[in-house]
Amino acid sequence: MGSKNIKDVLLGGLVKRKKFSSLRFIVLFFVGITIMNFGVLEINADTYENLDLKNNIISLETTKAGNGFEDLEPLKEMLKDKKIVAMGEATHGTKEFFEIKHRMFEFLVEEMGYRAFAIEAEFGEVQMVNEYILSGTGSAYDAVRALTYSVWHTEEVLQMVEWMYKYNMNPSNKEKIRFYGFDMKPVKNDVDAVLFYLERVDKEIYSKYASNLALIRRNDNVSLDIVRELKTIFDENKGTYIVKTSDIEYEMIYQHLEIINQWAEFKEVTDILDAVNKRDKYMAENVKWIYDYEKNFNNDKIMLWAHNGHVSKKFINYKSMGEHLKEIYGDMLYVIGFDFYKGSFNSNPGNIIGNFIGNKMASFTIKEGYSGSFAAVFEKTGIPLSFMDFRLASKNPEIADWLSQEQYIRSIGAIYVNEHISSFAPEIPIESYDGLIFVSETTASERMNKDEKIITNGNRYLIIYYVTRIFILVLIIFCIVKFIRKRKRKSIKQQ
Repeated sequence: MGSKNIKDVLLGGLVKRKKFSSLRFIVLFFVGITIMNFGVLEINADTYENLDLKNNIISLETTKAGNGFEDLEPLKEMLKDKKIVAMGEATHGTKEFFEIKHRMFEFLVEEMGYRAFAIEAEFGEVQMVNEYILSGTGSAYDAVRALTYSVWHTEEVLQMVEWMYKYNMNPSNKEKIRFYGFDMKPVKNDVDAVLFYLERVDKEIYSKYASNLALIRRNDNVSLDIVRELKTIFDENKGTYIVKTSDIEYEMIYQHLEIINQWAEFKEVTDILDAVNKRDKYMAENVKWIYDYEKNFNNDKIMLWAHNGHVSKKFINYKSMGEHLKEIYGDMLYVIGFDFYKGSFNSNPGNIIGNFIGNKMASFTIKEGYSGSFAAVFEKTGIPLSFMDFRLASKNPEIADWLSQEQYIRSIGAIYVNEHISSFAPEIPIESYDGLIFVSETTASERMNKDEKIITNGNRYLIIYYVTRIFILVLIIFCIVKFIRKRKRKSIKQQ
């Protein structure tokens, strides 16, 4: 089946500023921000047909961990001076993306001394995962299942967590891996942590604020005044609290309090674009806190896991987490984007205004790629899995020019509308990423709960959804027209 030209499927669009709903902020980020001011680009599919990509990419043998690192050896030179490796993903539901990130983390740990991992998940709720990999408390399944963002409830993430636990339990590995989250919603676990700490160090303050904090935990309503009062109390009593616990524990609890404060401020935002900017700013601040906190364990290297749109150093129409981190860490940051040509993935069915359709995840398939897209040029190499370092590849003038032009890179987030609307983001690759992993054909991530009911054919599900609504709309219009005509005829008879 031949590929389609991207100019035939990309539609222009604008996201209107509107009253912001916290339940839709992830959705609107991808459905709105990635198509804002899109405009149809006249892309010549043959412009970059003769690029010498084969001699400027690294062919990777497999996405699966546990297969050695021989093909990843060239990355040692590229990453030798880096402290933060941020790995993106073009969807939140692709098996190969998850697997290669697991494999990459094993490589960074065993070959390059990395000991910290942080994912696009709420700071407090990942503590259950961290406790599991450090002490075996609970189970890997329950720890991963506790993450609110259900896209992580996969066999691929579960296997990575189980590997972290096995690594930490090996007595020969003296320096342990720690697991963090850098997002700030919801805050139930953060509230629990603050309450537990206050009950130990300051029963008077605990009694005074327990009911207010418990209210936050129950319904997610956060009073900024209450949170700021508590931060002031913590600041004023820092010495006393540390004496009763420790420096490290105080730092951790204060960060839980800061997460609650971030969520309180975020809840007051009424503009979609402001909300997206604020979220990524907070995520960058939380990554910085994690990086600094890791110094308590003599570690200064961390791998991040998030969507392309968050790790990107330059994303369209908003300031991403990656852009903030680039300002802080400069060349110590290395960002790896992901792209694919065709294949399957899991996502939530959604409509064009950013609402979920139903409450089940679905498996979608893009059966053919688009000529003129960024991935199409990689596809022409015939190499199914590859990595490109943009700095090295740019020694070739033609490739440098290609990487410096706006390209369409896959960007599918929390929901999927269709491949025309929510599938691409226009980016200048060399400004957005330091390197990129390309997968020719993908498969959907594997859900770890075998009893979970998902929609097996998301493409057909969306077609049925829209056809049904069009039919209803036509029926309503027909009834209205019929009613108007009837009234008109009755009026004529009365005359």
